[in-house]
Amino acid sequence: MEHEESNRSEFLVFPLSQVRKEGYKVTRKAPPSATDWSRRATRTQRGILDGSLGHYKGKAVPKGGCSAFAAQTLMKGTKPHRIRIEGMSITHDASATPDGIIDTVLSVMRYSTAVKSDSDERVKGVKGKWSSCMRKAGFQYASPQAAANDSRWSKGNVPTRLETSVAVADMQCKKKVRYLDTLVDVQSEYERNAIAEQSATLASLQSDAKVWLSNAKDEVNKQPATKRD
Repeated sequence: MEHEESNRSEFLVFPLSQVRKEGYKVTRKAPPSATDWSRRATRTQRGILDGSLGHYKGKAVPKGGCSAFAAQTLMKGTKPHRIRIEGMSITHDASATPDGIIDTVLSVMRYSTAVKSDSDERVKGVKGKWSSCMRKAGFQYASPQAAANDSRWSKGNVPTRLETSVAVADMQCKKKVRYLDTLVDVQSEYERNAIAEQSATLASLQSDAKVWLSNAKDEVNKQPATKRD
């Protein structure tokens, strides 16, 4: 059952209480950054990390930098291979990081299922119902994306009364036609199919992840203990 205060940004569904105040500005909020290291790092630090700096204080920087060296150390004992998903090829080689490989595979799977879901007749049907609901509210939009990306909303940081009115009608119509329920059901169906189709790939990555974790623990255990007072 869809709740009035649903917050599913991937489907452009936000709480009514939020869009009443922020309109579609809520869709452009940047996620919090995990670290600000990239902003504070010096050119030398970046060079050591990515390998663009060949030497540092008389010592050779590993080929590909410390990032590649760490990835190769963590991935010791697993074989590079090429993963194909829906015609897209993902290279799993010595320069790839373990988390990067897994994130890329999952991102490609999510993208391919989202594309299929968007072309599904059930999704097209509920978008048509949403558009009809919006017309009755006095707004002409072919899709929720068209409403959220209306060029008028990009002017200024404070939403206009029109923007908040459209955003509120948008959320109300989505709730009325069970938009979120339909999209979640359809996309979940495609995701289950994708998981079944890529079961061998996912099993391989799961097996590799155990090796990578073991390698990480071994490296941590090799580090000298920190002296305490």
